[in-house]
Amino acid sequence: MDSQISKTTFFQGAGVDKKWTYTKTSYDGFRYSTRNPPVPDILPEDNFVIGITYFERDQITNDVTSNIADTQYSVTGSMSSDDAYPGDTARRELREELGVDCDNLRIFASPIEKTVGRQTYFTFVVPATCLRPITEAEVARCEHAGNDDRSRKVQIFVHGTKTEIEQLLASVKFRLKTSTETDLAGVTIIPVEMVKAQYQKSVRKQEPPRQTFQQEPCRNFNSPGGCSYGTRCRYQHVRDDRREERRGGYRDGYRDGFRDGFRDGFRDYRYQIIITNHHNL
Repeated sequence: MDSQISKTTFFQGAGVDKKWTYTKTSYDGFRYSTRNPPVPDILPEDNFVIGITYFERDQITNDVTSNIADTQYSVTGSMSSDDAYPGDTARRELREELGVDCDNLRIFASPIEKTVGRQTYFTFVVPATCLRPITEAEVARCEHAGNDDRSRKVQIFVHGTKTEIEQLLASVKFRLKTSTETDLAGVTIIPVEMVKAQYQKSVRKQEPPRQTFQQEPCRNFNSPGGCSYGTRCRYQHVRDDRREERRGGYRDGYRDGFRDGFRDGFRDYRYQIIITNHHNL
């Protein structure tokens, strides 16, 4: 159990059909999401965000149980063929999952785009004070029939103080409850510092293990051409002066010995030619 769990607040959705009210309840079964979408750095450290909490499904029957599965850090969804821009998807997801909307369209004009694996995420950071609850008349206009493109994902981080988020959720009376949505349990207010810490922890787990190096220095590092393996080399790239002295001494001695031997041998060879020629005379 995380030490910061006590700082979270769970709001259970108690409505039926298209009505949706939030009732504050105790929540001790917090589980981090197994998904790892990008978390933007611009989220204020002292703020909170709205996370979506889901029920578990039975592994055999796929029926929704009363157990909590996990909590995402944001409102997420896939772009559909009906959506011209990521901002359109973002507003639809806010209406569907939270029952809120934003009249300031500039907020949805410039998402933070990042590709993770085979999915491209369009991230929006929206202050809770910029959102308002949708009306019953707006609920009917939320339906869409487009095909989802799971390679293009949208996520919205609704952030603010705990009081600002609580006031926003308390004002919500209606939202669009789609026919396929049966496992949404409610929403959870999560500290931003908690979200960022867990995200960094997940990123470190996904990083490939760092390559271990042998204590012995690389034999090719001191050569004129250097080591061709570079960072892939198993040995330490440190200069070994003692080895370089031994290698230099051996190289110089070998070179000098070879040169002197060749010179002496050539001189003897010339002497033999002169003697031979002398005898021929």
